[in-house]
Amino acid sequence: MLSRWDWPLDRRRRRYRPMCRGDAMKAYLDTPTPRANTPYESAEFIVVDLETTGLDPLKDEIVSIGWVLVTRSRVLLASASHIVICTGNPMNQSAIVHGLSDSDLAAGAPLAQALDEFLSALAGRVLVAHHAPLDCSFLDRACTEVYGVPLVTRCVDTLELEKRRRAHRNQSFSSGALRLGALRDHYGLPRVRAHNALADAIATAELLLVMARRRQGRGKIALAQIFT
Repeated sequence: MLSRWDWPLDRRRRRYRPMCRGDAMKAYLDTPTPRANTPYESAEFIVVDLETTGLDPLKDEIVSIGWVLVTRSRVLLASASHIVICTGNPMNQSAIVHGLSDSDLAAGAPLAQALDEFLSALAGRVLVAHHAPLDCSFLDRACTEVYGVPLVTRCVDTLELEKRRRAHRNQSFSSGALRLGALRDHYGLPRVRAHNALADAIATAELLLVMARRRQGRGKIALAQIFT
């Protein structure tokens, strides 16, 4: 019997499968996802980060996507991928943040190609991001544009996990304390160069491992305990 965590996801996958276009999305939707009771140690995760032209998924665009695989409590650097996406629009002020120029984007891959590769990596795995609602909103819009359906996935948000942990302990905190760099400092991880999609994906993957290891100190955990 499916748990309350599983059936909404399966229902959405069945609903969207006949509606989607593109072999990559069809193959993705046909691949089972880990169940909520899957032990954390047995699951595989794709940790993703996006660089965008702004913070509004309705009008801004993805300019690069980076991801890395986490399996058996290890970050597999050989699996890391970083794709710059051709948008066709000038970068303006957003280039100050992500460092990508108009010429970089002109030489980038089409959005559909980037999404095909990303879905191939994500199939059968759990999505992880820091401040996942923002990244997932951009991915939903991009998938809808390319495939006609949004992205249906399990998601772990490292920011939300830390927010829950501190709320459970009645600890006050500022919003800045939940930034990726601040949390890496808090957990004793080295500082890394920010605002590169792949670097931030790897940084988030390392943060996930440290956070999960501390939770496992209180006993084994299942995926349902870290889903958002």
